[in-house]
Amino acid sequence: MKAGGHQLIGLIAEEVAEVDARLAKWGADLAFDETGTAIPDALLSDDRAPFDLDDRALISTLINAVQELKIENDQLKLRIEALED
Repeated sequence: MKAGGHQLIGLIAEEVAEVDARLAKWGADLAFDETGTAIPDALLSDDRAPFDLDDRALISTLINAVQELKIENDQLKLRIEALED
């Protein structure tokens, strides 16, 4: 999606919630139309506020995943070294 000539990137909260429901929540202050322009909740056709990502939970989850992958990577490096000797 492009807004103002810039490519928008991001995550869709509903899709993230399918992977881990703790990472998304109801109640965002703003929603965005197809052009990326912010619109107030009151203008939404749905009576509920849209999903929003829980940034703190998302960041914590990502940091934990990186830490776990680093441990796994270090262990695999040791196994490769042992096999090469």
